Amino acid sequence: MPLPPPWEGEKALLTVPNDLFQIPFPRLSADQPPEFSEAEVSQTTGVPFALVPAHFNENGTQRYGFGDKRAEYRYLRLAREGRRHFIGPMPPKLFIQQFLAKDPAWFKTMPPAAGAFADVPDLGAEQERVRADRRLKKRRDAAATAGTTAAGKADNAPDYGDGTDEAEAEETRHVEKAAKGKEKENATAKPKAKEKERPRKGNKKGGDGKLPAEEQIYLPLITALNGRPPDPDVLGDTGREPRCPGIAFRDTSAKADTETGVVGSLKPDVSGYAVAHLEAMESLNTIKAPTHIGLIATFIEVKATLDFFNDPPESSEGDAPTTHSFVLEHIKNDTNREWAEKALGQNIAYASELCARQYRHCCYSVSVTGCNARLIRWDRAGAIVSESFNLHRHPEYLCQFYWCFGKMSNFDRGYDLSVEVATHEEQELFRRVVEAHVEAQLAGAVPDLKDPHVPGSDLHYEEGVVSTIHLTTPAEDGESHPRKFLVCRPLTAPLSMFGRCTRSYWAVECQLDQPSGKLQGTIAFLKDTWRYSGHAHDVQEGEILKRLAASKVCNIPVVKVHEDVHVIHSADSGELVLTLALQSTLTQKFVGASWNCRRDPDVVIVEHNHYRLVLGTVGYPLHRLRGSRELLTATYDAFQALGAADDAGYLHRDISPGNIILVNETSTASQSGGGVAVRSNASARRGYLCDWDLSRRKEHSGSFKDPEVSATWQFQCIAALKHRQLSTELAYTVEHDMESMLYTVLYCSLCWLPMKAGGDPKACMNAMFDEYEEYHGQVVGGSKKLANADDRRYTLLLEWEDPSTKEWLDGVMDLHSPRRGAVPDFSTGPDWNKSSLNVYWTDFLQRKGETLPYDNRKMNMTIFKSAERNASLAVQGRSYAPPRSYQSSLKHTLEDPDTSGQPTRKRRKKELARMCSLLILALYEHRQCNPCQTIPERQLNQGRSRIGPYGASPRELELLVAEEVFGVEGPPPHRLQRRRHQGRLHVKP
Repeated sequence: MPLPPPWEGEKALLTVPNDLFQIPFPRLSADQPPEFSEAEVSQTTGVPFALVPAHFNENGTQRYGFGDKRAEYRYLRLAREGRRHFIGPMPPKLFIQQFLAKDPAWFKTMPPAAGAFADVPDLGAEQERVRADRRLKKRRDAAATAGTTAAGKADNAPDYGDGTDEAEAEETRHVEKAAKGKEKENATAKPKAKEKERPRKGNKKGGDGKLPAEEQIYLPLITALNGRPPDPDVLGDTGREPRCPGIAFRDTSAKADTETGVVGSLKPDVSGYAVAHLEAMESLNTIKAPTHIGLIATFIEVKATLDFFNDPPESSEGDAPTTHSFVLEHIKNDTNREWAEKALGQNIAYASELCARQYRHCCYSVSVTGCNARLIRWDRAGAIVSESFNLHRHPEYLCQFYWCFGKMSNFDRGYDLSVEVATHEEQELFRRVVEAHVEAQLAGAVPDLKDPHVPGSDLHYEEGVVSTIHLTTPAEDGESHPRKFLVCRPLTAPLSMFGRCTRSYWAVECQLDQPSGKLQGTIAFLKDTWRYSGHAHDVQEGEILKRLAASKVCNIPVVKVHEDVHVIHSADSGELVLTLALQSTLTQKFVGASWNCRRDPDVVIVEHNHYRLVLGTVGYPLHRLRGSRELLTATYDAFQALGAADDAGYLHRDISPGNIILVNETSTASQSGGGVAVRSNASARRGYLCDWDLSRRKEHSGSFKDPEVSATWQFQCIAALKHRQLSTELAYTVEHDMESMLYTVLYCSLCWLPMKAGGDPKACMNAMFDEYEEYHGQVVGGSKKLANADDRRYTLLLEWEDPSTKEWLDGVMDLHSPRRGAVPDFSTGPDWNKSSLNVYWTDFLQRKGETLPYDNRKMNMTIFKSAERNASLAVQGRSYAPPRSYQSSLKHTLEDPDTSGQPTRKRRKKELARMCSLLILALYEHRQCNPCQTIPERQLNQGRSRIGPYGASPRELELLVAEEVFGVEGPPPHRLQRRRHQGRLHVKP
């Protein structure tokens, strides 16, 4: 039986119209999810806890890592990370019943499935026949050369060496005869001049006039899925209903989505769009369409052969799930294995980007290999994959899948309905408030000097893509009205499909002023993540921050509101219904299913809950630092928070540059969680230690046995990276967080502080931060950090223009690990404790603080060479593409809001260019015939009348004509070349 919908059996808390703002939400903060003991959690997950403290995933390694960001390299990383998160093969019928068939009555109106995909070529079978023919020919040639015949065969009975029947033999003879004829024809033909070899681009046909193998599948598959209107020229033709109502499929394999840059851009083979989106993209009547990841509803990835999943044999149903390897391990050839890994990583990358560029709790896709298909459901815990089924023999599975997908609600398709498109008034409010806060942050301690290293509002705002996030938790003042937060471009975005997958924003809390009826906004920081919820000690980050504030911990952000996200689904009437159910992952619920094959025992698929945290402390991450002074004072502030939290019984466990934010405050008093901490140096921004979601109480972090510690790889301590090579367990302590703080300062110094010649910064970066190795099939690291702790082999010769940076690094490294011989069991120096480090750091800032350079930031080009290819968008300082909600459209990007009812901007632009060219051509001809006459007013009016309806400015047109064609200092007539091709006039220099 399928799982009931998350709201079934629960009383709907609220039925509201689409405008949620003016309807009061009920108070839900008291309804906390139940806590379980570890024994109960172990029973619910069905698997033991694993020893995975620093998971080697794309989110943790490539945000600050310098691995190649091009697509093919990213695919390999994603495949090696994500292969452990797949479970299957789930029977396709059960898959459809479990996740899609919400109403059995849907199937009564579904078009017949028989022969639906008969035109899809079975390329796998064709290639297998070709390979069999080649093997057959080789055996026959070998037998003929040896002069032998098979025993027991009559002389007139040909033997083909593998039991090939006469029909196959006849077919083989025809193939060989045709091949010999071709060879003879080529031998007698005159030799042709050697043509220059050109690489194949896009969907160009090959030398034999055929499309590349997998591209032969696109058109038949798309044609089978899309509907067809009746043909008036064919008597009795009634057309064909689409297989997926409301969704149209297009070939998007030619034009990639480059909104986040050309490097690593993506283009699924076949994408399903809502019909309204295709109309806005001007692709409603075409088979091909550009890729727009933010609007794709579902996608299909096609491969000609070699499935990266492997179903267990049908004859071994009993023990197959516990012994069979489902992902990749059936491919033994190294070349084929790498190709299959890239193909798997490609599917993961598409799902990851789709969920990063849209507000979703899950998504669906289809993987096609030859004439076989698999259904896939993705969420943040893992992916559930169906059994492979043949499109010719079992077309009903894919037909039912897409028919149900078209009938499902937006929530069931995977959209998060708590996010909506902001109105124009809300967008304007967001822009004003963000710009004001940017100005406040840029003001700094230097009068009238804007910081050139901190970007403006374009890092946070893009016109037309502002979204409204509804939180159900009431305000602190007790009023039970809903809270609305406006967001746009994220500061961080997930790079992988699985895990916490955090997005963070500068947000604006939108409130309605009742007396004036106008919207008012205040700046905030919103964190959207999928927190782990499998342990009893998995506490919400907001609760941790409140407890730290109660313990008077300084330099931590102020909590405004936080909550687990509740399910909001759409009723049949179109209204939105809020329920008690939480948005959580489903993959972990099927780990113990009878059809699930063996997985890696070192990985635990645990439940994730969708969680949002809103903070009142808003600033920039540490890697936006201005110079040496700000680096060392802000990290000192974060160290003070770290030590105070340790006194309160909490460990942070994820220190990185992104988890320390720089805030420019108008006063010298910090907005600490409790009490007031006075700064001795008010010229630099204050550092706040945030991202406490991996924090644990000391009693719960007694060892590394914790599957959720997916902390940033580059800044993990040596013991955490090499834990799998330890013979005994080590307790995680504040000293490990202090070690991560040391690596944070070293990383920022290498990247953004000016250096002198000497040493090898790039080698130091690669060795100490990106190094990893395989140990018994598992990823470990820390060897180069350990070597540097032993003899300073990577940092000894490094020199900075400001010698104080080198002095601080050397001093702290000597505290951590005095230079000596072998370091036993990764232990640290005797003086490595928070008291000693606090004494050293405080004394250093008292001696050097005022002389540290304030604005000496300089990008180290030795490290940032080919930055676009190797550095993430965050490290490059570039903005992420804004996610889109389920209601999102292209109205603001492809259609001019001031020209309602007119053609889209793309079409208007083409028409405007054509009209301008015709007018300029006419005026040029008039000038040639009448060199002494002025331009007739009637000709200008004629041009205005033609171009005016398309939004052109007549004044701009006159200036264009006057400056470019008729200007006194303009080009002479012999440099103007007329071309009537497409009605354009080309001016050649």
